[in-house]
Amino acid sequence: MKQISKRQFSKGIMWKTVNLILSKGLSFFASIIIARRIELEHYGYMAIWSAILSFSDVLLIGGLDTVLVQKSDIDKDDWSTGLGLILYKSFVVSMVLWISAPFISKFYDISALTTLLRITCIDLVSQPFIIIAVAKYTRKLDYKKIFLADFVATVVGGIVSFLLIFIKKNLYVLVLNNMVHQAIYAFVLFLMMEDKVLPSLNGRSLGFILRDGTKAMSNGVLDLAVTFVSTLYIGKKWQPSEVGYNNKAQSLVQVLGVETYNVVSAVLLPTFSSYQNEEKRLKDISRIMISFSTYIMFPLMFGMAVCARHIILFLFTEKWIQAVPFLQLSCIYYAFNPLRQLCMNLNYSNGKYKVNNIIETLRFVFNILILVLFQIFELHNLQLFVLMGSIIAVIVAICYLLVIRSIIDYKIIEIAQDIVPNFVISFISLIPVMFINRIMNNSIIALLFSILSAVGIYIIISIVTRNRMFLYILNSIKEIIGKK
Repeated sequence: MKQISKRQFSKGIMWKTVNLILSKGLSFFASIIIARRIELEHYGYMAIWSAILSFSDVLLIGGLDTVLVQKSDIDKDDWSTGLGLILYKSFVVSMVLWISAPFISKFYDISALTTLLRITCIDLVSQPFIIIAVAKYTRKLDYKKIFLADFVATVVGGIVSFLLIFIKKNLYVLVLNNMVHQAIYAFVLFLMMEDKVLPSLNGRSLGFILRDGTKAMSNGVLDLAVTFVSTLYIGKKWQPSEVGYNNKAQSLVQVLGVETYNVVSAVLLPTFSSYQNEEKRLKDISRIMISFSTYIMFPLMFGMAVCARHIILFLFTEKWIQAVPFLQLSCIYYAFNPLRQLCMNLNYSNGKYKVNNIIETLRFVFNILILVLFQIFELHNLQLFVLMGSIIAVIVAICYLLVIRSIIDYKIIEIAQDIVPNFVISFISLIPVMFINRIMNNSIIALLFSILSAVGIYIIISIVTRNRMFLYILNSIKEIIGKK
């Protein structure tokens, strides 16, 4: 596998940014309109549906996406075997889901879940082609094609959603929007693929895919199990409307926060993997990514938490005001979760699957303990439940940072240098925002002044303190402009 150059890295980020602004931006705009039109409990149903869909996807993928990107040398038989294996599993998982849908629906006493879960089979058929195509493009950081496919799929999915709203089929809006998007996404990705992959099963390729894929999948299963179990527990214990508030807050943070970070995180695994045999260079890149992650995510997440009320009112009206505390708590989780994801990718690139397994098992145990305590003491505060999950996210991120110390010789003083300054200047830049949000009632004006003041102060402090990441970003921009 060829080493990823700085220019390739920058180009990959550029196309991921374009995808974020156009495709994800269009999708976000559509979600605002949809949220104003459909009932709150529908988002509660979607929380259960999404958890089951995500778990099905992990079983289907089986860590294959990670293996195909991380492996240093890969041939046509590996790609074909990967596609053949996933297609076979998609048929099996689809049959299981189709048969079990009525029982799941009965357990939650939501009759519509049967139909919603059976529609999921469309996604399971699309996934094999998406996984293989995205893995091929990711190895080369060819995010231009991924953007084009995503944009076309987003437009078609949005049109279908608006048609469903128009004919009053609101219950199926969110599900079919996702399913149509995935089907079109798979079709366009496969259409643009220069070297088409056809399904087959090669014994040699199947051996390494099952071996390494199982290791990677175990991490994915543990990761998803936390969300899966928590979401199903929430869906059973609390009313659909309250679950809807939490689900909407989570989705909002993911769009405004996580997708922003994903612009960079998408290129992490191929970049780390290309330098897996150069310890010093790998450490330098890791430090840059950790510093970059906190430099971007801390102010973004903390800023969203401070402005949560005005964000909800501006985007979704008073109807969703009870989602504010859930949005604030979700911001804590997603401020630190990127550190966990980054360290996981670093471990993947070095084949340290067992390290991730240990920490993810610990994370799973912590979350199960919370469920048990809520049942024993008959606690019914969903906000407290979400808060506990956010606290665990902080603890897990710290555990990962401590573990990678030995892998790349990452000293505690270096960790502090990369993270603490970004935390401090984020906090200082948001102090005026707290006052602005208190004295201003107009959400649009409050958000405008908050953003301008926070960004201005953040940049000024970065310049005065000569923040390492600010200078790195500035120099990188100058290099890119200079080459043009």
